Amino acid sequence: MRDRKYIQRLSQDLPQWVERGWVQRGAEQDILAHVEAQHSSNERMIIALTLMGVLLLGSGVITFFAAHWAGMSKLVKLLVLFGGMSAAYIAAGIAATRGKLPRLSQGLWLLGVILFGASIMLIAQIYNIDSHYPNGVLMWALGGLLVAYLVPAQTALAAAIALAVLWTGMESLDFNRHFHWPFLLFWLGCLPLLYRHNWLHSLHLTLIGLLLWSSFIYSNFLWDYESLNQRGAALYLMQIYFIGYLALFVGALLLEQREDTRTLAPATRHYAAFATLSAF
Repeated sequence: MRDRKYIQRLSQDLPQWVERGWVQRGAEQDILAHVEAQHSSNERMIIALTLMGVLLLGSGVITFFAAHWAGMSKLVKLLVLFGGMSAAYIAAGIAATRGKLPRLSQGLWLLGVILFGASIMLIAQIYNIDSHYPNGVLMWALGGLLVAYLVPAQTALAAAIALAVLWTGMESLDFNRHFHWPFLLFWLGCLPLLYRHNWLHSLHLTLIGLLLWSSFIYSNFLWDYESLNQRGAALYLMQIYFIGYLALFVGALLLEQREDTRTLAPATRHYAAFATLSAF
């Protein structure tokens, strides 16, 4: 009874029931709202269970690789890696075009992104590639962002944002990049997807990622200000944060005035207000 088709049929039947006196006039909207709320709750549960299953499957695949890695030849390793990743993407593409399966496809896109990252790390191990290791996480994040643009898939964008935060954290904390500005380019690259598809869950992750990036930079300046011979650097940076997040708060107010961006405004406004008051 919570299926989308049932809701569509109900919206067609309710006006007739009102005319016949079976339903009180004006109550049809309340009935539809109640049924749609139940449908949304059920849909979120399906998506949550799908994502949990995908994460368990992804961790199981990686564990399998770790247990049998030494006994495989290089050719078999490459076939398993690319075969598993290709199978996940093909299955996601099929699920995206079948009935109720688009919800399952979101989990499969995420599985493909997970296997893409596993492939990067394991190929680096196969060929003993010794390089700046945060670059591997960056490639992984860019792969997730590419999937989010091509499909589109909100789960892929969420994974890309989380990986980008991991990447900037490595660069900032492990390699003392006091102002890791490339993260901002990646962050800005996520915004068109949020605007185009109104992905609220990814918007939360994107704003949290910006807050974490800001904290990484502040921590570096706070810890190393004596070596930089800039005793007021941390204070100046906090003033910049205050102005920047205040501007973001004003931008959220402008978003609220537009019909196509109104749904994105409340979350943006709340995070910006929190960051502005914290900086103040």
